[in-house]
Amino acid sequence: MKKIYFVLAFLLVLTSCKTNKVDQEAKIQEASENTEIEKQIETGGQENKSPDPETKTQDQSKMQTIKIKSGPDLAYEKISVDLVSSDLDLIPLDLNEKGQDLVIEALKSLEEIANEEADHFAEDLEEGALKINLSDSSYLSILNGTNYDGYYYYLYYEDDKAQRYFRSENNLKDDLLEAIFLGQLLDQGLIDEKIPYEDYGQIKINALNPVAEFFEGDTYSVVGSYECYYYSLDQGIFENTAGSVDTFQISYKLDQGSYKFSSYRDSSMGSYENTLREFSRGFNDLAIELSNKRKPDEQIFQRIYKKASDLGLENFVHEIDKIPGYEDGVIFIDDTEEVPKDSVLIAKEDEYKAALGRLGKENWTYVEGLIYYKPCEIAIKTIIDDFEGAK
Repeated sequence: MKKIYFVLAFLLVLTSCKTNKVDQEAKIQEASENTEIEKQIETGGQENKSPDPETKTQDQSKMQTIKIKSGPDLAYEKISVDLVSSDLDLIPLDLNEKGQDLVIEALKSLEEIANEEADHFAEDLEEGALKINLSDSSYLSILNGTNYDGYYYYLYYEDDKAQRYFRSENNLKDDLLEAIFLGQLLDQGLIDEKIPYEDYGQIKINALNPVAEFFEGDTYSVVGSYECYYYSLDQGIFENTAGSVDTFQISYKLDQGSYKFSSYRDSSMGSYENTLREFSRGFNDLAIELSNKRKPDEQIFQRIYKKASDLGLENFVHEIDKIPGYEDGVIFIDDTEEVPKDSVLIAKEDEYKAALGRLGKENWTYVEGLIYYKPCEIAIKTIIDDFEGAK
């Protein structure tokens, strides 16, 4: 984010072997006994104890790991977050347990690379940057992201020295703020995480898109858009049944050296125009960005898959030629602006050709079809009204 920080957009692993011969073990045992006798002679019979293995590995036993997209696991003990203030001070940012879990999910998009693979690393802390503390001696530096060739770049420090180099297709500054905020809002009951699927047959997807941040006195505020969608699952296919998009502002107030959650408001709580004007601080460009900011479709699809998996739903993953009702007699469309990343549109061929024949004869020509998201192998109902790129 700049000052005002506009941020362009804003949820998963193996070894063992052992061999030894009896005679080798006997020799090793004999050598070990001789060595021990020699040590006792040298020390006058005093035992020269090495550190207790349990004591030696005590700190390591506390460590957990995050399986990132590419590269060795990322070790952590307990996650905390510091925010670089407008005075370039590191100030702890309120992070609850739910927020920690969501931060870990966000970090899974990291790919480790060699330092020489990119020259886009910046080491100086800047206003609004995040320091993701993984242990007392290690952390990730998350600066205000700039996209280079489709990637954002981040540094991992150990003992204040850059040790590992990462990139991500996602702007982690946005993803991490979303994780921190969602954790707070879910914990406070200000937004719901889910509804009982067995009662309503729906899953709920929440998404926050930070757009700009403000340091105003002792208050840190972020404004953005809040998306909420409901999906049903019928015969193995998802369908968007309802949803809304609002603008939001979340604020943290400086309290005893830390930024503590203070308030949350969104445009559903009053007049949309008035709250949009207030949240944008009178900046027209910011108001437009707040109104239009959306999560990329592929990130929504990933959340649908994860939520359905977490709920234990079944029969929603399909190979592309085995989608119920679309096993044959279909066409694939992957070369139009309507097609989300890593996806293909699918329509029934006879319906598609019939719609082509109506082009220019009606106000809106469309056909019902599917979006098939390849990485998760899920299908979502959609409307197709772009008739280019069919195969």
